[in-house]
Amino acid sequence: ARSLLSVAYLSLALACVYMLRQLSRRLSMSSSQSRIAMIGCGKMAEALADGLQAELPGLSLCAADVNRHRALLFQERFGASVHESARDAVRGADLVLLACKPQNIAAVGKELCGHIDSETVVLSILAGTPLS
Repeated sequence: ARSLLSVAYLSLALACVYMLRQLSRRLSMSSSQSRIAMIGCGKMAEALADGLQAELPGLSLCAADVNRHRALLFQERFGASVHESARDAVRGADLVLLACKPQNIAAVGKELCGHIDSETVVLSILAGTPLS
């Protein structure tokens, strides 16, 4: 079961890399300049960040989590800039990855409402959770 979960994380990370590369082409910029905001720094987000960093070493990663310890882990492990709020983390991001716990998405949605650029790609890994 653990290896199946690892394959699922890798598949999701590769999907993020693909989206980021498509976004980079659309913006006519190199992927080394791309900025990803991770909203939620749990185990799934950690696995994704690991895969993304392996594919895009110059990636600029921003992180926000209600659990400060998890956000600081991202700073230490991935060189992420840690933000106190999701709103600050998404500022200027090319890709926003919603990886918070499903019970927190309503509060995160309210905080982010009106603060994500229309050009920004938003990807949610919250299974069974509508974003509307």
